[in-house]
Amino acid sequence: MAKTVIVHPKHIGTNLSAEKAIKTHVVDVSEVAKMQKKMTLVFHAVRFPDLAMPNKPETFGLDPAKHNKKIMSLGRMKLFPDEVLKNAHIDIKESALYKLKLIRSRLQSYIDQYTFPFMNGLARAIPNEKLAEFNSIIQDLQTQFNVAKGQYLAASDTLLDLSTSFWKKKSHDLGVSEEQIAQGIASMASKLCDSAFLFEVTHFAITSPENIEIQTMDDEEVEMLQARQEVVKASMADLQVSMTEFKHQVLIDLRVKYQEAFNSLLASLQSGKFNQKSINSVLKLMDDFKNLNIMDDKELERVIDDSKSSLSKTAAKTIKTDAQVSKEFTQFLNKKIEELSAITEGSDDFGEFITREVDPF
Repeated sequence: MAKTVIVHPKHIGTNLSAEKAIKTHVVDVSEVAKMQKKMTLVFHAVRFPDLAMPNKPETFGLDPAKHNKKIMSLGRMKLFPDEVLKNAHIDIKESALYKLKLIRSRLQSYIDQYTFPFMNGLARAIPNEKLAEFNSIIQDLQTQFNVAKGQYLAASDTLLDLSTSFWKKKSHDLGVSEEQIAQGIASMASKLCDSAFLFEVTHFAITSPENIEIQTMDDEEVEMLQARQEVVKASMADLQVSMTEFKHQVLIDLRVKYQEAFNSLLASLQSGKFNQKSINSVLKLMDDFKNLNIMDDKELERVIDDSKSSLSKTAAKTIKTDAQVSKEFTQFLNKKIEELSAITEGSDDFGEFITREVDPF
């Protein structure tokens, strides 16, 4: 008769028999539940064919043993260079390929600004307060991506023909015939298909590993269950470590984020590129602080609140035209940078952490 055995990690390595093992709760998952209320994990991927000239001799029907160095030196030369786009009467910035790159860049920019790396970058964590805004942006980018994909695929045959003509003119320099050029480019045609495009943004939650419950018939299956529970035990330990590291990483990352924003503001002032937009960009970053401060960093909150109050009363025009005001504003920025640096360096070191460059201008 089959029997149900539940083995909990607490009992792994003990003399407790599988038959007497009971389901218990030894891992506090309340911290995981708290984090679920604060943030959501996000995985994102954008892919589209940005083709380059093939550089393998066999693609052109050549003997690879002869090592055609000219072909192999092509490297990442574009299959559809700017001249091909112009021949297709396509403005470079209006080309579907340019639009796809821009969409990917915009998504990455938003991800970089409003998420934190989780488990060494396996995923990104976004504060739940930003989810509505995030989803709105994703829907808009998804629509733009689909339109640009349609334009790219619709123009692919024309682009391939024009690219073939363009590269045929360079056949002599590459040491191949025009027919071989045509063969090489034709081999790339299959890569311009619907399956080569991907726009994916997936949300998922942090959950703690659960006990495994199965029907067992013999001791061998009991041993298998115990072995699998060893994995659960290790996963629980890893999750606890990851949560600790993540909380510290978010704390540091946010402090560095605002420190870099002030550094950029100071640099723009010193370079002469300073304007009201420079100030407004940092103020916008401060407006987002409460949404991003999922670790409830009171030290950083104090610095941000004080800085925001002073910065919102500052006019770029006055700073640029009044030497005394400019001097005082520079001193203010240096002071805030020092404060942010002090609270960042004063944080406990949990090892390596990831920070991101911030350029609000």
